[in-house]
Amino acid sequence: YEIEIIVKKKISDVNSGAHRSIFFGEGFDFEEYREYSAGDDVKKIDWHLLARIPDKVYQRCYREEKQLTIWILADLSGSLRFGYKDLTKKELLVKSVAYLGFSAAHELDKIGLIAFTNKIEKVLIPKSGKDWVYYMLNKIWDSAYSGNTDIVSALRKAKNYLRGSVMVFLLSDFLDENCSNSNSAFWDEIKTLVGSHDLIPVVFDEDPNFLLDAGGNVRLKDLESKREYTFQLSKKNREKFAERI
Repeated sequence: YEIEIIVKKKISDVNSGAHRSIFFGEGFDFEEYREYSAGDDVKKIDWHLLARIPDKVYQRCYREEKQLTIWILADLSGSLRFGYKDLTKKELLVKSVAYLGFSAAHELDKIGLIAFTNKIEKVLIPKSGKDWVYYMLNKIWDSAYSGNTDIVSALRKAKNYLRGSVMVFLLSDFLDENCSNSNSAFWDEIKTLVGSHDLIPVVFDEDPNFLLDAGGNVRLKDLESKREYTFQLSKKNREKFAERI
């Protein structure tokens, strides 16, 4: 429950109420007066206003509350096992989903999950409630996928699940060659997605500076491809590496 308590504090600061719809309906927030027309519900007539202005009949209009559907596209590739000294990118992912999930539960919104590596690994259809958020967090924490990152493939297949207009959070370290190529299919998929939905990318960074204090021969292993590399970290090479960072 510690995560939930922390998140609730942030929610009370950021969110002031339920989402507002563009439609007039049976909500609780008064929006405006509108002249009564034949066929309108007589229960909405403001009789006190009619007593003051008997020439015209007005009705009270309320803003309808709208339930939001949120989808989380979560990168669970092997590189999420890396991160900073005290926190892996997977732990950052869990904390982020906890914040988004409990925020959604507080607003009575539905939230779903599409977990991916180089393929879709798991799909959880959107539901609402705190118990559902805990279930989702457990599924993410217990996952042990090791594939490489392929965001393009995930975006293409995710469109089959995105119904209507939804909010999409794309959580990844974006260590995908397509992301750094301005002419790749990645950007085409992004443009298609934002044409119908709200897209919010969340980038999980990592700390490459640990190599700057090293020296001599250093062997590294790629957590996604499993390939191993050996580097000679001379002073000159460290300076080049620092410039690249």
